[in-house]
Amino acid sequence: MKITAIIPTYNNETTIKECIESLKNQTVNLDEIIIIDSNSKDKTREIAKKQGCTVHNIKSNRSEARNIGAKKARNPIIAFIESDSVYDKNWSKYVLEEFKKGANAVIDRRTVHKPKTLISRINNEIFNIHYKNYTPFSMWIIKKDLFQKLKGFDKTLDAAEDRDFGDKLIKSNHKIAFAKKAIQYHKGEPSTLKETLARSWWFGKHMPKYYKKHKEKTPYMRMALFTILNISIVIPKLFIFLTLCLYTFTVIKNITNGLKPTYTIIYAGIAILREETSFIATVLKALRII
Repeated sequence: MKITAIIPTYNNETTIKECIESLKNQTVNLDEIIIIDSNSKDKTREIAKKQGCTVHNIKSNRSEARNIGAKKARNPIIAFIESDSVYDKNWSKYVLEEFKKGANAVIDRRTVHKPKTLISRINNEIFNIHYKNYTPFSMWIIKKDLFQKLKGFDKTLDAAEDRDFGDKLIKSNHKIAFAKKAIQYHKGEPSTLKETLARSWWFGKHMPKYYKKHKEKTPYMRMALFTILNISIVIPKLFIFLTLCLYTFTVIKNITNGLKPTYTIIYAGIAILREETSFIATVLKALRII
């Protein structure tokens, strides 16, 4: 079994070299790395070519870029790589072990690359908790023939495309395995509050397309909660009371899940700000205001 690595890129000159090098230095060799570049304005393509990768310059979103890369891959297994991640040297070894056990698709384990700030350390802890009893709902590595049979990613989706494909994969009754030792260290995780909220805003404004396609997954209760919270701002005492209730609930939930008390006090506040930011972006996008 051989793996083709497919990397969608756009202005990734600061991360692409280390990403490619980590793939080339695997204990089980990856003999094909395909770059699908969405017309980068920096030196991404030049760096990738110097690393010996096949580079295609095609204007597309990341869903379509992955589909294009899958069509061009010559190996029976395709891996969709994050251009701002560094992969553990044994990543491909552990991924292939799952396929040898009968998996049709595999998801690896993501963690934060060299967490230094308080927020990045908290995010890393959240990842560790998340993966303790993890049930895959998407995939990043899959048999090429199965990916083509399921017609790949929905190119109309700019976010949650992995969840959308995961839905199709699960409904097709094919096995998705979690390779917990196959680690990718993600450089793109937010390390500041500003980056956290910017990411929440980006996801929020792209989610209406996903909810329109998957009406049953629309978080109506959560949206109702934040609608009430926003309306209550005209009554300061009620707004403070509801915010404190939400904060307390979030703290208890995080501690119950195993997050350190010293982290959860800070994370609960960040989580509420993040959810509120995402909610506002979703609503404004759905109303076509942004």
